[in-house]
Amino acid sequence: MAKPKADLSACGQLVRENDPDRFFCTLFAASEKREALFALYAFNHELARVAESVSEPMLGEIRLQWWREAPGWHRGWNAAQARCR
Repeated sequence: MAKPKADLSACGQLVRENDPDRFFCTLFAASEKREALFALYAFNHELARVAESVSEPMLGEIRLQWWREAPGWHRGWNAAQARCR
């Protein structure tokens, strides 16, 4: 059974609402690895929705460039990768 919304992190809630297939697949992962997977899937959702949230391609490029330059995003990615091993 899925966790109640109140027990989920912000990433878990975002994945549950926007990508139910991945949310339910994540529930099969070991409990200590779930938050890393939720973070990864939430990040994927944020990147994937760039195309549908902009009206011109250049605006999408700007958003994607922001993610490339966002301070510390790579440290979070490295931590998520380490937790998934």
